[in-house]
Amino acid sequence: MIFETVQEWAKCREGMLAALTRCEGTHTEDDVIEMLLKGHLRLLTEGRSGVVVEVLAYPRQKHLNCFLVGGNLAEVLEIEKRLPAIAAQYGCCKIVCSGRHGWTKVLTEHGWKVVTTYMQKEV
Repeated sequence: MIFETVQEWAKCREGMLAALTRCEGTHTEDDVIEMLLKGHLRLLTEGRSGVVVEVLAYPRQKHLNCFLVGGNLAEVLEIEKRLPAIAAQYGCCKIVCSGRHGWTKVLTEHGWKVVTTYMQKEV
């Protein structure tokens, strides 16, 4: 499993590193790989692209969160087609993500809807 995870990461590493730059310093590449190896995150790949997902467990619902998304748009959209089945495997009732504003146009064309605006302020 470790070898396969590292191989899969290597295939989409370039896109994942680009996505990590948008995480505002919350995770390093080593953090993500460690979390993948411990089973806290799951990496889905297509070609040289990837989506890292995690299950967010709330008191009344579980959501499949697309934590990192990187690579070729067409390949990412192929992964997106698999997300409902994966969410169902984990007992999730929703698939969620946050990202650059440009994703709203792409994802709304695939059945997603914008439900909130995410903002931050440095302290």
